[in-house]
Amino acid sequence: MSNINKSRNSGNLVISEDVIASIAVTASKDVEGVAGFASKPVKLQNFYKISDSASKSVDVVMSETDIKIHIYIKVNQDAKIPLVAENVQQNIKNAVQNMTGTMVSEVDVTVSTVELEDEPTKS
Repeated sequence: MSNINKSRNSGNLVISEDVIASIAVTASKDVEGVAGFASKPVKLQNFYKISDSASKSVDVVMSETDIKIHIYIKVNQDAKIPLVAENVQQNIKNAVQNMTGTMVSEVDVTVSTVELEDEPTKS
């Protein structure tokens, strides 16, 4: 797991990928049209890794200067997918940059599922 290290006068600030993933999920929940989160494809190196639910839906790649995020979402059936994806990108970028002080250079959104509403049954 990589961390962001920032030197300060009195020490270092370390922010884990799991924290970034949690911020991304929380920011996405505020976007109208997001129905939930999908599991990201399993990578061999992560197969045995036990992680929280945020990390199951978000990939985070951090460097010394920036953060790249890839999130997997589900959308409501009446959502305009390009608009939802754009709003998710913007919310994540703003939230992560504001909370960490590190530039987010890329936010990729994969819409994995369209959640269909159950049709009412006729009596």
